[in-house]
Amino acid sequence: MALPIFVENIRDIFQTAALINNELIIRTNISGESIFSYPLDEVTPKELLRWGKKDLKGKDAHARSNGITNAKKSIDLLIEQNLKSLNISVKNKNVTEFIKKSPVLEEGGNSKTQLIASLGIAPSILISDIWAHRNDAEHEYLIPPLRDVKQAIEVAELLMLSNDTRERQAHNIEIRDVKIENLGNKSNEEDPFRLAPIPMGVIFSWEFAEKRTLFKLQYNEFKEGNYQSYIYEFKGYEHEYLLLIKASFCEKTYDREEFESTIEEFLEYIYGKSFRVREFQYNDPQ
Repeated sequence: MALPIFVENIRDIFQTAALINNELIIRTNISGESIFSYPLDEVTPKELLRWGKKDLKGKDAHARSNGITNAKKSIDLLIEQNLKSLNISVKNKNVTEFIKKSPVLEEGGNSKTQLIASLGIAPSILISDIWAHRNDAEHEYLIPPLRDVKQAIEVAELLMLSNDTRERQAHNIEIRDVKIENLGNKSNEEDPFRLAPIPMGVIFSWEFAEKRTLFKLQYNEFKEGNYQSYIYEFKGYEHEYLLLIKASFCEKTYDREEFESTIEEFLEYIYGKSFRVREFQYNDPQ
């Protein structure tokens, strides 16, 4: 196997793959790799949540103020760490435009909560409510009612459970064509034990390396028993990258129409209007 070739442009991968763009097939498969990476030497969102729950036991004014503050901090830190893992900055122009095109902009919140919601990681309305309660406690010097503190802690807990679930279910995405599909079927018939490499298309995936998560598009070109890998590493600000991240999360969030329209939007950036998806193949057919 030759050393991988790192390309500078996303479209270079697809030019090399030379897929039949009016016979495309989209496949999903659970990654098995953690999509989020967290520093081990810092306070964690779950630890802040535990502090909030402990504060709640006091029920007095001091405990309620601390409780809602720690609940908000746990949400704030979770979002911050998620965006850092994805290598996405809300200050980037492409990211700002991505948020503006999303319907979550109408739901309030700040740019980070809107981005997280736009990517399908978490709902923005509940988080926005918690921000409002905390601002009342910090800037208006109001003591939050016990009910608001409980709500903040429960929302933070639900967000973390949702975050863990989304991470486990995040999918790699393969873009192949009918030619590769037929070669794969033939390979399975002739090589049932899969001793030879399986023909595959262009794959969006991620891996943890050097204390951070790397996101990439990869295509392996097979020639005379050997293969050459072509890789594009995402920088974190490409519109195509944001669409693929969204698709990786939203495929399992009850709305496959959203997944399919997001993939088609990505393909339009690659091929313009001259493409057709023949089939979407899910690893857990409904």
